[in-house]
Amino acid sequence: MRKDSFYTLIIIVLLLVNIGTLGYLWVSKKDTPSFTLRPRPESPRDIMIKELQLDKEQERKLYSLSRQHRKSLDSVQRQIRNAQKALFALVKTDDVDAAKKDSVLAIIKGGESQKHLITIDHFYDIRAMLDEEQKVYFNEMMEDIGNRITNPGPPPHRRPMH
Repeated sequence: MRKDSFYTLIIIVLLLVNIGTLGYLWVSKKDTPSFTLRPRPESPRDIMIKELQLDKEQERKLYSLSRQHRKSLDSVQRQIRNAQKALFALVKTDDVDAAKKDSVLAIIKGGESQKHLITIDHFYDIRAMLDEEQKVYFNEMMEDIGNRITNPGPPPHRRPMH
């Protein structure tokens, strides 16, 4: 009989502790959010719309140019990724095919150059749709936009390999 009473007491104490813990978590959760959303950084397109005070027609044209730009970049990036896969596939063999390696590296180099040319042409297209006053602000913005494009943020945190 004593063992039953002891176990019953332990079960009641554990139940009270669990209820207290759940109650504390429930009350404290209402007071403090479990996470906070960081505001999404503005895209270069959003900055241009705001800073250059684009009218609706210019805004529509900018969206069209941006979609075309993204589509072109995605196509080139796919070519670069495929070439990179081919380059790393060469490591699976004992003999290095120097001609193949040089060919694949030339594709990667050409793709990287093409990405920059596509972006520069994109900005020329944007500049062409602006009036003279907007071009003055656009010229001032280009350095900041270039920094945002070339330095998008810190690299993602990676776990060390063991």
